[in-house]
Amino acid sequence: MTKALTRAAKQAATRPAGKATKEAAKKPAAKPAKKAAKVASNAIAKPLVKESAKKVGGASSAKTTPKSKLQSRSQSQSRSHATEQRRATAKPSAKKNSALTKSAPARITPTTSEPRTAASTNATAATPDAKPAHRVFRMPFASVYPHYIAKVEKKGRTKAELDRVIEWLTGYDAKGLARVLADKVDFERFYTNAPRPNPARDRVTGVVCGIRVETIEDPLMRELRILDKLVDELAKGWPMERVLREG
Repeated sequence: MTKALTRAAKQAATRPAGKATKEAAKKPAAKPAKKAAKVASNAIAKPLVKESAKKVGGASSAKTTPKSKLQSRSQSQSRSHATEQRRATAKPSAKKNSALTKSAPARITPTTSEPRTAASTNATAATPDAKPAHRVFRMPFASVYPHYIAKVEKKGRTKAELDRVIEWLTGYDAKGLARVLADKVDFERFYTNAPRPNPARDRVTGVVCGIRVETIEDPLMRELRILDKLVDELAKGWPMERVLREG
């Protein structure tokens, strides 16, 4: 009996313990412990990693910043030194130039006092006001006279009427006109050497070749245009009394 009781007691003592261990093993009590351990390890590890990274970054920045600062300082020093050198070189040159300008005497251009002759004074006085002669003044009257004849004859007038108009204006008779044509006298000498210029020629007015005769300032050109106007009136068929201003 005692043996049986001891066995039963042993079994009773051993059964609850085995069930408890089995139930404890089955229960998920170990998982939260593992999670807690992981969280604890992470909470400890992350600040350590951050602190280490900060230390590394700070060390690298501490290593690099002195170099960059030294480079920038050296560059700024070199620039300032260069500007100081330029200023130092520029100031003496400016001073030298100002000193030279102050000390340099004014230059005096030499003037030649040559005696002025009468010919030189006349030449200088005549050149500003002198006007070149018109080329028609140098043309011989004989070169234009045939055109006058052709113009009036084309309109039914005669050479005799043309010669009468020329004689009324200038005083050249038939002999004098023949001499002018033979000698090839130019227009300038034709009018300046006219025997009897008619004072009534100032009454010849109007437009010829687009020019109003009475407004021409050059007297020689006005004389030439007066003859052109008379020839034009003769070719237009005006009566001789009207052309010669007799009425």
